[in-house]
Parts: sequence; C-alpha cells; structure tokens
Amino acid sequence: MIVRKALRCEGCSGITLTRMAIGHRPKQTHKFPCPGCGIEIIYAVVLDQEVIDGYFDEPRNGHWLGRVETEAADGEHLAVLTFDSEILAEREGVFSPFTTVMRRFYDYPAFEQDEMLRHALRTNRWDSLRQLLSYFETGRDDLFDRVAKAKFLCGPDGDTRTDRLSLLHDQTARFLGMFVYEADDITREVGERIGEAHQADARLLEEFAEMIVSNGLAAELWRQMHDLHREFMEAWESLSPVLNLRYWKKEPSDLTKFSVTSKDFEHIRHFYLSCFETLSQISVLAIGVETIANHRQLSIPTRKGALSVIPNYAELASANKADHLAKNPPLDRLFARHMATEIRNGIGHHASFYDRTTDEVVCVKSEQA
Repeated sequence: MIVRKALRCEGCSGITLTRMAIGHRPKQTHKFPCPGCGIEIIYAVVLDQEVIDGYFDEPRNGHWLGRVETEAADGEHLAVLTFDSEILAEREGVFSPFTTVMRRFYDYPAFEQDEMLRHALRTNRWDSLRQLLSYFETGRDDLFDRVAKAKFLCGPDGDTRTDRLSLLHDQTARFLGMFVYEADDITREVGERIGEAHQADARLLEEFAEMIVSNGLAAELWRQMHDLHREFMEAWESLSPVLNLRYWKKEPSDLTKFSVTSKDFEHIRHFYLSCFETLSQISVLAIGVETIANHRQLSIPTRKGALSVIPNYAELASANKADHLAKNPPLDRLFARHMATEIRNGIGHHASFYDRTTDEVVCVKSEQA
C-alpha cells in the first residue's frame, strides 16, 4: 500500500510530496534533505500491523499539509520522494523502489514471508535470547533452563555448563542466521579449517585454545561479540535493505547505483568501527588455526623468519594484521578484504560525514585536503 502525504519545509516553505510504501515494521523512520534548501527533515510513521492502522509523527523541520492544502499545492512541490525502508532502491529508478526493484527478486513472496518472520523474531525472541545470555554469564542455571523451555521449547542436553553453552550458541546462531547474508557458507568453511588444524596437530590446537583463555582474549571476544549482536539489532532498520541481495536473481556488480531510504550514518559509523576492531581480534584465532593446519606451529612464516601468533601478531595494529591475513588464503577473503584501514581511520578519526545533498558518505584525507 502506498500512502501519499505532502509537507512544507519550515525553512524555505517549499512543499515536498512523499510517497511511502507501508512495510512490515511497527515503525518506519525517514530522513531526507529538503529539495529546496537542504535542511534535514525527519519523520516517522507508527504502524499497528494487527489492525492495519497507524499515524504519522509531526516532521522535524517541517509540518504536514492537510488533504485540501495538498491538493491545492499540486504542481508546486519541489520533488516527489518515494520511501520504502525495506527495499534497496535504485538511484535512477523512475517508479517507486518496490516497482523498480521487483524484477530483481527471484522470489519476492519468500522475502516478504522472511521479513515478517524477522519482525516476529525481533519482537518475541531477541529479549529472551539476551536473558539466556545473562543467566549463563551469572550462573543462574535454574533461570536459564526456565527461559529455554518457556521461550525456545527446549532445554540443555545435560546439566553441565558446556551443555548450556551449546544451547546458547545454537539458538543465537539460528536467530542471527535470519538477519545475515551468507553465514552458512562462512560457518561451514570455518568448521572445515578448524577440522584441518585438529587433524594436523590436535595437541597444539588444544594448547592454542588454552593460551587464548589464559591471556584473556577469549573473555574479551565473548564480550565484544555479544555487544556486536546488540549493536547489530539496534542498527537493523538501517542495514536491512542490503539483505535484499539474498533474494535477488543476481547480485549487482556496482552497489553505488543503489540507495537505502533510512539514513542513520552516526549509528552505522559506530557499528562499523566496532565490527572492524572485533574482526581484527578474531583474526588472531583464525590465523592461529591456519598456522597449525598448514605448518603445525603457532607462528607465521615471514621473510625474516617467523612471527609468533601470541603475543606478536595479536599485538599488531589492525592495518599490519591485514597485510598478514592477505597472504594467507582463505583469510584474505574472509578477513583482509573487509578490513579497509583507510575507511576505518577516516571514520574513527571523525574525518567522515554524510553529505545530504549528494546522498554519499564523504571521507576526508588530510594529505589531499
């Protein structure tokens, strides 16, 4: 369903006509620069999916026009802006995002059904999953088992901490698997690499596991990963259109021709930095497994000799880690290609910003002004 509403900018008094596709979420937020003066206008629509009803919040830096005013202003609007927060929109699309990209889906009903499931999971399961995590960390086995049976209709296979950890892992992976692009393939490949390391030298792999526990890396990664899960779910509204690619016939070669409707750069910027740093930390585990699988040792061969995984590699800056990862397949593909240090530094040093007029993120390099 498409809802048409017009608003007037508080700054330049220009009129903008908005066309919004109603999606599956209880709240859709849209931000855009006024086509007349560039000031940012933000509004949200709150929906009740059960009774098919809702209302529009009053825009920030603008106000809605009534039906009579909207009809009277026909032809005076500066632009017609179309929003669909769940669809990855083509920048040059003439029609609505839904109409334009519909031809790209191999099975749109499957996407629509999964979107409804994702909404249900976020609404009904996410808090329960966080409860499981909290009770596991605090050792409240009785409450852990109660939540598992009540919310997930299962219990641990036994009464040990490992049994409860296994249940927590399986439920977390099953939940997050609905929200990511290619987790199954990555998980399978990682499992195979660990299997190779175990076959090459099971004792050394166990020694490596003991090292990352004793030096605190395992505990720190536990904290970072679960904090990332929280940040990911908080940023989901803005990130979700990218998941459209999972349902498309063919992945486009150039994503710069597409745009997301919800502009939440500040939130995504922080999430990107968190992902980058955690990926850098996880690479210690990955390269340790690879050196065991390929060389039966816990050091990385270099032109000058060898670099110990712990502590030498672990203490390297992220940019230097990326150089080593790039030389070790499949870590070049799983890690290095995602570690764009120039982008990370630009974002981390506050040298990046969202340009509302061009709808682009700009990263300023000081040496190039």
